[in-house]
Amino acid sequence: MSSDAPPAVALPPAETALLASTTTHERVLVAQAVFERGTGDYAGVGKLLEGHALLRERGPEWFTADNLGRVFGVLLANAGYDPTTSFPAQAPELRKVAHKYYMDRVHELYEAMQLCQDQFRITYSEIQELKDGKLDWKLTHPDRALPPSPVRPGTALPAADAL
Repeated sequence: MSSDAPPAVALPPAETALLASTTTHERVLVAQAVFERGTGDYAGVGKLLEGHALLRERGPEWFTADNLGRVFGVLLANAGYDPTTSFPAQAPELRKVAHKYYMDRVHELYEAMQLCQDQFRITYSEIQELKDGKLDWKLTHPDRALPPSPVRPGTALPAADAL
């Protein structure tokens, strides 16, 4: 997918800190609310966002027009747009910014699903090994780090790095 948005530039440390202080959910919600209201109505954006279930942790000062203007300015800069540019509601540029943060959230969810799948595979393999008796040595010899040697019972196999 090609984008008409200019490439993102390196953000100053203060803006990087502000971006890091927001979650992906918050970025998506702010970008969507600004898309609905435009960059000239941060008070309206605050009213849209106030009371949202995913923003309960934020205090009332977070929903002020000044703070939301700063937050969205950083989101714009991070997406490659000039944060001083004014956009009307439903502007194509605002749609692209909202889409960028929406896709960031989608990728975050894909990564979480991958971690869950990896954990499932590990757990499933361990269950299979338990069923097959491959881990019985851990019960009978809990002090050993390696399974007993199948060649000489009573001795452990050498570690892989010792070979």
